[in-house]
Amino acid sequence: MENPVSVLSYGPPGAGKSAFGVSSFWDYQKRELVEGETGRWILLGRESNRALAVPEEYVRRIPYEGIGSLSWVDELGKYLRNLAAAAKKGTGPRNIVFDGWSEFSAGFEIAYKAVHNPSNKFETWGQWREKFFETVQLLDPELLDANIFTTARVREFKEGQFDADTRKTTGRDPDWLEGLSYPAVDGWAKNNLGNYFNYIFYHEQGVKMASVGGKRVGTPTFRLHTLPAGEHLVKNISAHMWDGRAVMENTSWPDVQKIIAGG
Repeated sequence: MENPVSVLSYGPPGAGKSAFGVSSFWDYQKRELVEGETGRWILLGRESNRALAVPEEYVRRIPYEGIGSLSWVDELGKYLRNLAAAAKKGTGPRNIVFDGWSEFSAGFEIAYKAVHNPSNKFETWGQWREKFFETVQLLDPELLDANIFTTARVREFKEGQFDADTRKTTGRDPDWLEGLSYPAVDGWAKNNLGNYFNYIFYHEQGVKMASVGGKRVGTPTFRLHTLPAGEHLVKNISAHMWDGRAVMENTSWPDVQKIIAGG
């Protein structure tokens, strides 16, 4: 595959993160494969979206086996290595959707504590750092010869204490956010997740007014933030070709791909 890319989509529930990734190979409105594309949708735990109607043959579910087991982590690693082997043979999918980082982060930490009962949190975070690093290396578009789409929830953070004398808020958690919303992962990953992707897009759902039967009614709209122009972490290596489209509404990967290709 020529010039495969890596994408991180993050945002609140129902904002269209999974739909955007899946749209790389599955037209969920027509309920058919995108012409010339193949794909796999990797779902961790209870992550799912049945409304997209993706056929099971394109879905790989990796369910948790209780908090006292880390076998699902090994299963994920094994599956990604199998995809890498298939890519070497030229038989792998052209698009891979990993859903997603926040579930992986929380699930791993909970399971590791239950299995190993570590004496301090730093042991758990150290193990999570190693597992994150291993997994993000396996989700390499060149290794898998595929476009890689991953998802994360948006992190909420404490505002801290407001000092009336200085008129400043101190103790903001985490301080390094500097006012930006950020993907929800823990430990070493939260500082480094963005380094591994060509594109980081922020998704949100809003309401758009429309005229229906002569009346003004609100209809849902899905916004994709594509340029670093707001209060969201956005990364775009093709920003010079974006022509000012900082926000795109009700869009899909094929639409974005056209811009990347210079269309």
